[in-house]
Amino acid sequence: MVSLTDEQVDFIRKEIESHGISLPDLQANLIDHMCTIIENEMSDNEDFHSFFYSILPRFFHDNLHEIEMETIQFIHQQKFKHMKKSLNYVLAFSSILLVTGSIFKIFHLAGAAMLIVSSLALVLFAAVPLALIGMHNHPISKTQKSLSALISLIVLLFACGGVFKVQHWPFANILMLSSVGLLCLVYVPVYFVQQRKTSSDTWTVGINSFLFLLTGITIFLLFDLRAPLFK
Repeated sequence: MVSLTDEQVDFIRKEIESHGISLPDLQANLIDHMCTIIENEMSDNEDFHSFFYSILPRFFHDNLHEIEMETIQFIHQQKFKHMKKSLNYVLAFSSILLVTGSIFKIFHLAGAAMLIVSSLALVLFAAVPLALIGMHNHPISKTQKSLSALISLIVLLFACGGVFKVQHWPFANILMLSSVGLLCLVYVPVYFVQQRKTSSDTWTVGINSFLFLLTGITIFLLFDLRAPLFK
């Protein structure tokens, strides 16, 4: 069993860096692994440099940099899982608050407005940012990111309108109607055309598009168009 000198360890580090490995933890793990292999397998009469280059292909298929790319992708996937889990908790809690607030409002109980506003505030300041961050980090196409950004904007406008409505602030109606207009006139057509191009399940795409459109129209019909738009 040989013992590597500081110069040899430094050579391994420089070679790893030259192959595009820049993550400090990954560098340290690779150096440690390579040093262990060399110390256990290299004989005293073998040349260090030749032996190092002979074991290097063990760590990759095409090039050493692919290890870093796979590591970064794995880190992003783990972050996305945590983000998705957090988003699910936020949405569940927001839904509980919204349903409870709606029940309180129906029965004219105290605290209804506070519960509804809290629910919408969670959507505005937690759910939408988490969704946008997760969308940015997740490896999806630009079109899918655009659709996700658009539906986030729609939710943002509607939630803002809901808060304004509960608080009796101006522009509540125009915010909510803008979100419904974007949903029916922009999101649904773009979603339908894009999904028809990329998905083989055209039946599901058609049903989803119809449900989105039906939701938007139903919400639109709940508005009193005789009321002032900016109130």
